[in-house]
Amino acid sequence: MAFKDQRAVGLLAHISSIPSDSGIGDFGKGAFSFIDALKRTGFSFWQMLPLCPIGYGASPYSSLSAFAGNELFISIDSLIENGYLEKADAPSPSQNTGKVEWDGVKSLKMPRLKKAAKNFLELSEKNNALKSEFELFQSESIYWLSDYALFRSLGEKYGTYSWNDSWMEDIALRKKDALDKAKRELSPEIMTWEVLQFFFYKQFLHLKKYANSQGIKIIGDLPYCSTKDSGEVFSHPELFCFDKNMRQTKSVGVPPDAFSETGQLWGNPQYRWPEHKRDGYKFWINRIKSNLKFCDYLRLDHFRGFESSWTVPSTESTAINGEWVKSDGKELFLSVYKALNINKDSNPFIAEDLGVITDEVTALRKGLDLPSIRVMQFAWGGDNRDINLPHMWGDDVVGYLGTHDNNTLIGWWQDEASDFIKDKVCSYTYGSRESAPWFMMRDMLSSSAPLVMFTLQDLMFLPSNARFNIPGVVSDNNWSWRATGHWDEGKFKDLFNKFARIPKYF
Repeated sequence: MAFKDQRAVGLLAHISSIPSDSGIGDFGKGAFSFIDALKRTGFSFWQMLPLCPIGYGASPYSSLSAFAGNELFISIDSLIENGYLEKADAPSPSQNTGKVEWDGVKSLKMPRLKKAAKNFLELSEKNNALKSEFELFQSESIYWLSDYALFRSLGEKYGTYSWNDSWMEDIALRKKDALDKAKRELSPEIMTWEVLQFFFYKQFLHLKKYANSQGIKIIGDLPYCSTKDSGEVFSHPELFCFDKNMRQTKSVGVPPDAFSETGQLWGNPQYRWPEHKRDGYKFWINRIKSNLKFCDYLRLDHFRGFESSWTVPSTESTAINGEWVKSDGKELFLSVYKALNINKDSNPFIAEDLGVITDEVTALRKGLDLPSIRVMQFAWGGDNRDINLPHMWGDDVVGYLGTHDNNTLIGWWQDEASDFIKDKVCSYTYGSRESAPWFMMRDMLSSSAPLVMFTLQDLMFLPSNARFNIPGVVSDNNWSWRATGHWDEGKFKDLFNKFARIPKYF
């Protein structure tokens, strides 16, 4: 584990949530100012949710691609500075209402982004250096880029990304003549999507370089599943559980747990692991390599799925009637380590091992030398050896008050914690009903975990209406929260410093 000997603190905040004047957080000036604020406060890590283009329900865990970036995070202002748009193309600044209106942002930004792509292609014909840089990006992204661009172009043509339900049958069945014809007819659109990914790539790497120069490491997020309506599933259906008619046969989810009485039926197709093994886990190696370009560390969402995953027949409407199916986790990651030259000292992965965790899952995590995740909101149902209590966190733990799937700390305290739990928390922290949440922060920071994480909402002491996601529920409020204020930098810097969580160079 690469940061095992550190004492650091990080912040979980998705790009979409940070301040900007374009209706959504992006890679523009607001993100650079956000990094400055992180440094001033004493943070060493910034964790983001998956940066991929969103699909159903606006969830970054239900994406149109496991490789591509969300085009809506591209900064229009930066495109103007680069000469791909005119100043007149800049949209009027929008008021931050505390929520991303995804459809409105798409309507506002996509026409301008496509115009910038068209202008870029014209400029690159006269600029050999620019053209060479774009061609290098295409070459380095050869495994996924053209497939994704075709998928997005076809999705716009048919008005839906539900490829096996609504597209022409010969295309859905991937007949060569039909695909070749589509590539010819949609060539301009395909090139536009490729350029937009180039913009994303350039802008985010510029942001990451600045973050690293300020002592801030980026933690990315790798969803375990691929979405049915995604570029990689359309392009490589043989790697997923589909029949010969391209009908999904098995779905992935989680069994009933603390989040949901009927479990979570994600609807994502189960992997066909023998096919992944047959080609040397090429899909996973390329996927992880692509994601690691944008981050210093990578959170592995639903890590337990790499040992075995809850598999449900696609005919089911809930996740109750499923079974655990073995995965290829050990062979997969040993192949990734070898291909990407990863060793124990440079291991960039963090295992999100929440949920039903067995001895086999723990053995896989420890065998791969991955840190575990602990969540303090989950600590109060057991005894004084509950693994989510901060005094139980060792040097292989990344500790959280709560994650993007939890209520905010204040919301949990006010609306969810029972009197029994509140009494336990007050007894543990030696705090009152009013001060206990603050003392939970203090106790998390005092733990032995090398890295502890705040959410942006908890840093601002926000109630339940600032919650980012309610698992298993489709709602316009999920994945849409935006910050309209700021945290008390001095107060938290002092707190971090008390527990030696700030690097010596501050």
